[in-house]
Amino acid sequence: QTSGDIDMANGATNQFVVVAEDEKFTVYFNGNRQGRFFDNSKQRMDGAFGFFGWQESGTGSCTFENSWVWSLDQ
Repeated sequence: QTSGDIDMANGATNQFVVVAEDEKFTVYFNGNRQGRFFDNSKQRMDGAFGFFGWQESGTGSCTFENSWVWSLDQ
């Protein structure tokens, strides 16, 4: 899925946020909600987290900096 909320200019900075609450995952790009997804299988209570980004123009590059994961324990 593509989004107009991502600044595609060379040297641009974008923020990508995933909020995971139980089986509900909400995705934000640059402060704008992109969607809400559900894992109703309840099989993903433990495991690893990762993200992957790419570009298909063949003329740019992508750098990831300042990646953080917070646990919102109750």
